[in-house]
Amino acid sequence: SFPVRLEQSADRGRYLCASNALEAGAVVLEEDPVAAVVHDKHVGAYCHHCFGEIARAKSKKAYGCAACKYAVYCSLACQNAAADPHEDECAVLVAWRKSGAPPKESRGLRL
Repeated sequence: SFPVRLEQSADRGRYLCASNALEAGAVVLEEDPVAAVVHDKHVGAYCHHCFGEIARAKSKKAYGCAACKYAVYCSLACQNAAADPHEDECAVLVAWRKSGAPPKESRGLRL
């Protein structure tokens, strides 16, 4: 049987409840994210496409977006793969920057 069941109550709303005993670490639900962004405090440290850590070693080159100067990628392959999805975000980030708003407050815009 399925390891969880859907329950609902007036005080808790909808929630999942284990149907039987589960082992520690058991995966009961897995889903791809609808949206994901690098947290403002990690911009420059993590790739905006694969979310891999960008090494700080001089031998590892970071690839940044020349237009918004915000998105950073760990490789040219990641930068190219993110080009289409980043296009709309980039235009918003450029306008945000021109407005004088702090760039570190743009996470909500990127979702």
